[in-house]
Amino acid sequence: MLIFFTGKGFVPIELGKTKSAARVGDFGPEIGFSHEMTKDGKEIYLIKFFSSGMPLHHGWSGGRWIGDAPSSERRTNFYPGIDDEDAKKGILYSAMILKFTAGINNLKAYGNTPKIRRFLWMQGERDAQNKQSANEYAACLKLLRNRISADLKTPDLPMVFGQVLPHTPALKRYPHTELIRAQMAAAVSHSGKPEIITRATMVSTDKFPLLKDKVHYNAKGQWMLGQSMAVAMRDILNTEK
Repeated sequence: MLIFFTGKGFVPIELGKTKSAARVGDFGPEIGFSHEMTKDGKEIYLIKFFSSGMPLHHGWSGGRWIGDAPSSERRTNFYPGIDDEDAKKGILYSAMILKFTAGINNLKAYGNTPKIRRFLWMQGERDAQNKQSANEYAACLKLLRNRISADLKTPDLPMVFGQVLPHTPALKRYPHTELIRAQMAAAVSHSGKPEIITRATMVSTDKFPLLKDKVHYNAKGQWMLGQSMAVAMRDILNTEK
């Protein structure tokens, strides 16, 4: 069973009733993932943070590219910063950690001892719109996983991420699709490339059905994405036994 954090507490998720995406009735990979991971009857407590179309690289603020120029404004992105004092740390990263922490503290308040086991990541389209952010994606992703591990006190947190923008030919509004997809593939722990992230693997989305926008996945595609993430996560954990 999937027990989902609403921001106020944990509830058993009900499709069409529990809001786990921007609109009630919509869902992401969390449904297929939890269905696959709970086949043995175990419960999964899931904390999800989402912000549609948002970047990881510090050069972005929402849909606006600013680059490396110094700025007094905090930018709207998921960039985790080198440390807590890094002025480049994005608003969305801070908000995400706050939500994760709130969920963990909620469980502790009821006498539970939660163990953080897995981290899923599905993002990257915005970063494919600029060459620098696409080219530095693997480095940013590695920093993201490592900072989350540090902030949540979970060393080498296992991570599964999805490869974005599977449509061919690449869409014109994402001119650096090929570059960011290559960066994602290089980040896999067994890639043999300098960009590897330990205990991390990628799910190819090439065969998952898309919506008419040719970017996002339809209900079947989201289900397949979640199930594939579960299988990939299980593979990471099983190889370490």
